[in-house]
Amino acid sequence: MSTTSTLNGSRDNLPSADSIRSNISKVAGGLGAELKDLVSDIEDFLLATTTLTGEQLEQAKLKVRARVASAKETVAAASETAIARARHSAEVANEYVHEQPWLAVGAGVAVGFVAGLLISRRD
Repeated sequence: MSTTSTLNGSRDNLPSADSIRSNISKVAGGLGAELKDLVSDIEDFLLATTTLTGEQLEQAKLKVRARVASAKETVAAASETAIARARHSAEVANEYVHEQPWLAVGAGVAVGFVAGLLISRRD
């Protein structure tokens, strides 16, 4: 298999920008909902601790502990997904730069040139 076909195959396996945005929105929404639920449960627990005793207090503690554990699992799963995607993107970018170094250098020069123009116009 040629290196060009390997590179193109890797690029074809990448999700589209819209797909990435959609996944980020879903993950962020899920994390936000999970954290809101956790905060709500903790607030309920704090309000209830003044009136709860014995078994009721233990039940409230268990509920809050369960919500904290659930939030930790959600955050861990989201971070694992983000790390996996970042690694995949880095691998594809690394392969692309190794396959087309002059294009990468040219892109870097172009970005530097544009940045220089913008900075010089600020004065």
